[in-house]
Amino acid sequence: MRKIVGDPVPAKKGEPPPPRGWGYGNIAIRKEYCLLLEDQNLFGPAVQNWTQMTGDFAQTRGGPPLPVKFLGSRPTFELYGKAADAGLAAHFGVPSNVSAFLDVGFKSVFPQVAETRNRQRLIFFDLFYEAQRCSARAYTTPAVIPKLKGGQATAEQKLADIGQKFHELLTRNDDVPPDVREKIKELVDKTPAMKKKFDELAAAAPVPKS
Repeated sequence: MRKIVGDPVPAKKGEPPPPRGWGYGNIAIRKEYCLLLEDQNLFGPAVQNWTQMTGDFAQTRGGPPLPVKFLGSRPTFELYGKAADAGLAAHFGVPSNVSAFLDVGFKSVFPQVAETRNRQRLIFFDLFYEAQRCSARAYTTPAVIPKLKGGQATAEQKLADIGQKFHELLTRNDDVPPDVREKIKELVDKTPAMKKKFDELAAAAPVPKS
């Protein structure tokens, strides 16, 4: 698998880039690579690789890529373009083509950007779950817990932190797909420390107005 993928984790500053295998750009192969690391209790490298995948396939290293939501405002933009063209022509005698530029954008460019961004967001949600699942697996593995500074107490806190991250993901993003929501629910429900934190945050959240 190492030959197929190469070394996904970027080189440190000043070092040459690591070699890439033919499977580096294949998300299914990269997932299998991460799972093999997990099965060897190499959770640190596994989480690094899940995170690296997020950068490679979702084009982000922080939160999810911002959605493109302005497509429904096309009439407003068209009116703006026409007003801009008329204003520049009337006041400065400068011919412009803002309205035509916006028309092309809304017909071809902007929808493609929105579709790409939506795809990246779906990939982000999937890989975010996998990275957190991997971390949770580490903090519930008996062979790992004694090696943690703070032992079981540290593991419990880390699991609670994951519960908080899941709660924030679900409450801040209404387009998390149902299958990812279900996987999150299953993981939270079977991890007591995670569920306790998740439920505390859910109970404290403001009730939406009807």
